[in-house]
Amino acid sequence: MMRTILMRAKPTQILAGFALLWVLGVGVAWVFGKECGVSFLLGYGAFGVIMSGSFLHIRRQLWLAQNTSQTTHSQDSHDDLQSTESTQANKNTDQTIQTDKSAKIPPLSRFVVGTKLSFSLMRVVGYVLFLAGIGGLLYYDMLMPTGLFAGITIAVVYVVGVGVSVLKSSD
Repeated sequence: MMRTILMRAKPTQILAGFALLWVLGVGVAWVFGKECGVSFLLGYGAFGVIMSGSFLHIRRQLWLAQNTSQTTHSQDSHDDLQSTESTQANKNTDQTIQTDKSAKIPPLSRFVVGTKLSFSLMRVVGYVLFLAGIGGLLYYDMLMPTGLFAGITIAVVYVVGVGVSVLKSSD
């Protein structure tokens, strides 16, 4: 169920909301000064890319898992047609195997999955953008921590809010 929920998010609406918040935040930040506005832009844009990269990577992994489970399910359905008695035994065996697999995930595979999530292309680009922006703001003496943290906070709240609204809309 969770897999299909994440597939229903409309990218154009999400991007439009993200851009609207960006414009509104920049308008408010410009009231406090140019430095605050630029710092807000950096925090909001970079962390928006980082959080969206995480969301899209997880969404892709769930899509891949759903496709592989559908393939496995169609093979199981073919086997079910052959014999009802063997089906009951297969289901019990499959449930036992799935329970054992979920309970005993090797640490190396956990590490690999975590590494793939941490080093997705959008996240790396977002962090490079963020570090380069911080360096540029420091070089030109324009870094305003208040604007930067406001942008980071709004970006994180927006992306998490989109995830929660997608979950609630599917209920």
